[in-house]
Amino acid sequence: PIDYYVTIDMQALVEMVDNFGGIEVYIPHDMSFAGSVLKQGYRNLDGEAAEFFVRNRNYAQADYKRLETQQYFYAALVRTFLQEYDLADYYKACKNVAYYINTDLDLTEIYGLYATMTKVNPSDIYIVRLPGGGYDYTPAFGLASQSGYALDRDAVAALLNEHFREADHPVEADKLEIPTDVEWPYGVTSDPGKTLGDVNSGEGTEETPAA
Repeated sequence: PIDYYVTIDMQALVEMVDNFGGIEVYIPHDMSFAGSVLKQGYRNLDGEAAEFFVRNRNYAQADYKRLETQQYFYAALVRTFLQEYDLADYYKACKNVAYYINTDLDLTEIYGLYATMTKVNPSDIYIVRLPGGGYDYTPAFGLASQSGYALDRDAVAALLNEHFREADHPVEADKLEIPTDVEWPYGVTSDPGKTLGDVNSGEGTEETPAA
């Protein structure tokens, strides 16, 4: 089960980064699209540049590559918070982005997260894409064929049981309500996952086929 949820409007990202005074992020490769340009290397990004960095999908691998690129931002965000933010800065950031956040956490719980977050090591934050693959489908109302991403139910269950469930309380694949009538013409892939510590060190970049 999911204990709590938080959804964030993209404008919150822009304001949060500007509130940091910018964030130093490693840009893994040159990026350019519609007049926006970022060069490879460590760059101090303001909110607008950070939004371009995490939203850009102008790659041959499109969303797959975007997800990989976003991990560099997550690593930088956590590093900035742990190294440069004190309690007053955290309260200020919460107030600035509150309008753009939807959550079931109350204000006391949000403020209380500060003590917990300052004890987190980036090597303990694990990121993984749910296993699945691309497929083509025709939506309703006669619209043109679209591309989507469909999950591999059994592989998802295996991942959840490995990382998020106790050994004596595994989740059953048929309880996940993930459709199984999907064909993947491009194959199914499984992201081995990585920690933010791996991202900072440049490790854990390979993708493997799902079993």
